[in-house]
Amino acid sequence: MRRLRVAIVGCGKMGREHARAARALGADVTWTCDAEISRAIDLSRGYRCTATVAAEDIDWASLDAVFVCTPPFARGPVERRAITARVPFFVEEPIGLSAEEATAVLRALRDAPIIHSVGYMFRYRRSVLEARARLEGSRILGASCAWVGKIYGRPWWLDPRGSGGPFNEQATHLVDLCRFLVGEIVEVTAIGIRSLAQVDIEDTVVVAFRLQGGAGGTLLYSCLGTDKEIGLEVFSSAGRVRLEGWDLRPSGGNPGGGNMEDEEDVFELEAAAFFEAIKARDQGLVLCDLEDAVRTQRVVDAIRRSARTGRPELVASLHGGEDSARAKEAIIRSR
Repeated sequence: MRRLRVAIVGCGKMGREHARAARALGADVTWTCDAEISRAIDLSRGYRCTATVAAEDIDWASLDAVFVCTPPFARGPVERRAITARVPFFVEEPIGLSAEEATAVLRALRDAPIIHSVGYMFRYRRSVLEARARLEGSRILGASCAWVGKIYGRPWWLDPRGSGGPFNEQATHLVDLCRFLVGEIVEVTAIGIRSLAQVDIEDTVVVAFRLQGGAGGTLLYSCLGTDKEIGLEVFSSAGRVRLEGWDLRPSGGNPGGGNMEDEEDVFELEAAAFFEAIKARDQGLVLCDLEDAVRTQRVVDAIRRSARTGRPELVASLHGGEDSARAKEAIIRSR
């Protein structure tokens, strides 16, 4: 079978990771593209491919897939170009500065569906899939999660016009993980803390959230740590599930017993699912599509609003007023 030919748009850390994963899975990186041409050239040297500064210069007809690894403020145009060219795309999270910014891409996909995937890589970890299987059908009693890390060293990262803010850029993983394991989040109340003198943005956010089924949970995010600390704990009628660290290793009697036989390359796992979906022409083989990612983004947007105002926020429905009204009624009944 012919090797898949892929382009990398956005040649920073994630672009390099996806290029490496694509090659490891037997694909050929044939184009690299970045607004800073030096980075595109740098990456292209390792793959002996063509570098460009503009996505419109790529030979789209020659591609089987494109990885979109641009900063959040630049999301949208490349995905729409891929849809027009009928080239399957993988886009990194977050999908933009807000859910509203992703609606044009979502509309284009509904009009002209193509295979695509969104980079919520935690969904592909074995420990997460085992935890999800254990929790399925159980009554969720509550959940608590945390992500404490460091400031990312790119000029756009602390700028809300570039990243949407640290919470939007990083804590989106926690929000998505909660949705994947315990269900839809329908209401949030957040406290935002601003302690960085150089920027007017929340560097620490504490959230209380309500799930569709009536249970609740908490989320802590901060970018002021000295190391990356990640954890999630769920209490349910099936018992307690606790996942810890970047690898989300289980602990405390969870499925897998806390010891994973092999080190996982999560970027290869998500790319492999994407490539299999392309070959089989089966969107169902990826674990997060754009519509699902928009649901995560809507929760993130509600948390950011609440962090600014200090007031509870309902999570906007993907399908408009009727669903929102039902969600509001369910929240009122559960109080």
